Amino acid sequence: KGFIFSKIGPKIFENIQVMRLRDDALFRFNSTWLSSMETKYLDIDPNYCSPDPVKTREKYSEAIDNISDIEYLMCPKDMLFCILQTAQSIIKSACPNEESQRSFGADSLIPLFIFTILSANLTFPNSSVDYVTSLTTQTDLEMEFGYYFVCFEMAVTFVTTVDPNSYLESVGNEKAKILLEEIKKINEKYPPSVPVPKPEFQNPDILYEGHGINEKNGKFTLESDPYNEALTKPLRQMELENVLDELGF
Repeated sequence: KGFIFSKIGPKIFENIQVMRLRDDALFRFNSTWLSSMETKYLDIDPNYCSPDPVKTREKYSEAIDNISDIEYLMCPKDMLFCILQTAQSIIKSACPNEESQRSFGADSLIPLFIFTILSANLTFPNSSVDYVTSLTTQTDLEMEFGYYFVCFEMAVTFVTTVDPNSYLESVGNEKAKILLEEIKKINEKYPPSVPVPKPEFQNPDILYEGHGINEKNGKFTLESDPYNEALTKPLRQMELENVLDELGF
């Protein structure tokens, strides 16, 4: 699976990035001012952090390193596992006691997830969310994987859509006006983002087992669209011979 996605994943991801340019640009911009605020403004439980962002980054350095890896992965399941590891690291760093870990809820986890992704300096997390959503089945998102993926998605959405006016106590009126003006410029520069809908798979394992390619009488053909047209477009724009060569046929 990892090999297949290492070949076709970048082209699929590139197409998704085009549709989420605005959101990823907003995320990067909002990260610049949110990351410098005291942790209390992110609604982090004071029992789990220090008022000083630098000391809190040290405490959650393992989680920050873990989530930074997500932008170097192409296999959706590897990305889900990366998010799972990040969440588990956050919880262990916040609650060394195993009994406390079991009662650690989303209301405590999501603010720390926000802090973690801000500290990791992610560049295109909205695209990563859509990439995983579009190339995973319902089964992949069950249990812990799905729960922590939703927490990650909520953290990304918060940073992307945050309103500086909500943090006047921290940033002040004048800086809030400047931030809002910059956000307006981003919205004018990039077209509206278009979240990629989850495709209706005819066969959920088609990318894993058959590579979406058929062979008959020595001739190779691509499967009929098994997933969303927005995702197959970059693959289908390639010459079939090149696709086969990429996959080692």
